[in-house]
Amino acid sequence: MRHLTHPAWQRYLALRDRIVELAPRIHEVPAVRWNALADESTAALATVHADPDLLAALRERVARATDPAELVALHEVLTGAVLEHGGDVAALRADPRVRDVADELEIEPAVYLAEADHEADPYEAEEVRPEDEDLRDLSRIGGAPTRTPGARAVPEDAVLLLQVDLGNLASGARHHEELAGVLRRRPLPADGLLQVFHTTLGDSRTDPDRPGGGATLRYLTEADVRRRTAPDLSAPAYPVAQVTATVLPTFRAAPHAGPAALDRVDQLQEEAYGVARSGAFTEEYLRDLERDPFAARAGAVAHLFGLPSPDSDVAAEDRALLHERLPLTETA
Repeated sequence: MRHLTHPAWQRYLALRDRIVELAPRIHEVPAVRWNALADESTAALATVHADPDLLAALRERVARATDPAELVALHEVLTGAVLEHGGDVAALRADPRVRDVADELEIEPAVYLAEADHEADPYEAEEVRPEDEDLRDLSRIGGAPTRTPGARAVPEDAVLLLQVDLGNLASGARHHEELAGVLRRRPLPADGLLQVFHTTLGDSRTDPDRPGGGATLRYLTEADVRRRTAPDLSAPAYPVAQVTATVLPTFRAAPHAGPAALDRVDQLQEEAYGVARSGAFTEEYLRDLERDPFAARAGAVAHLFGLPSPDSDVAAEDRALLHERLPLTETA
């Protein structure tokens, strides 16, 4: 870890080593001493971030580093902008960890919908009392879809991928300005349910003989949702999980982007996935994080709005058509 002799980097490492040394017996350390050490470390990190040449040297070092401890230290310094700024795109572009390639990035906030890390019954909200209906949350990933009278049929071999309780989302927007901002720019119905089904035979580009490539998007009105009946739990379904919604940025490389920006897109998008998962990580990811945090993958998270995945190329004319046709204009 001592390959770079820049004094700001060496001071940060020394303070970091001291914190790591004291952490196992933190309860024995006076609070004043611990807080002072934490403040020193934060100031040292800010000094590192303030030097663009040092940051560039640290990024170059990542490709040559083999010691897991060094990789973890480099990861701590070079990442964290998404966690710190959330959906604030302007602050993210100005952050020194992003600023050097900011002009080569497309960045748009989105509503990430990650699997929740708790054991509550994902179907409990289906039976909410009428007087509590405004507090319900029927959002879930996988499982059996909410059933309503007169809903448009979906193909028999299609299973639920995701359903979003738009009323719950709109309710959350009343208390979270970032979410409200996304919904103002990309309006959705204020209530009802949005359901996504798929035949699971492949993505929309691999089943061209099926309408929508095998995918079906269905909107259920609030009036119908309030007349819902019990889900069919006997039908084939993906494992079910409740959903946590978070506003975070999505990333794409601009057409004129160079290699550095392309690499940074992957890093930033992976960081957004990790933040969206809020600690709900697999054991494999946590093991990889200890060996090489730059190679660890938390796994993609579904999101509403924002930019397409960096590994999914959508032609400019197709993206223009989607912006023209969406949001939904029918309730069937």
